[in-house]
Amino acid sequence: MKKFSQRQIAQFLSGGDQEKADNFQKRVLRPSRPVIHLAVAIDLHDAEAGYVKLDCGINLTDVDWFSRLVLLSNVLKIHICATADFYLREQDLLHFVWVE
Repeated sequence: MKKFSQRQIAQFLSGGDQEKADNFQKRVLRPSRPVIHLAVAIDLHDAEAGYVKLDCGINLTDVDWFSRLVLLSNVLKIHICATADFYLREQDLLHFVWVE
């Protein structure tokens, strides 16, 4: 297992094309940083549930699923901000609150 920088990921996904890698970083990686904790929460939840594909068919009326997702994303936010590799502060991330 090897750790990759955002730049290395962008270059790999862009087939080594510098211009495409720059565009990918500007249009995909940077704008998605505020929701990384939510993306990780969804990935962990799906892995736990045994989903393999992205089109797992999320039921948008599943209140329990969304409740768990908000709770998990807020817990992950603490860990992501504590990890220097992410270069994120709590105020950089969107904050979700579950209201019943």
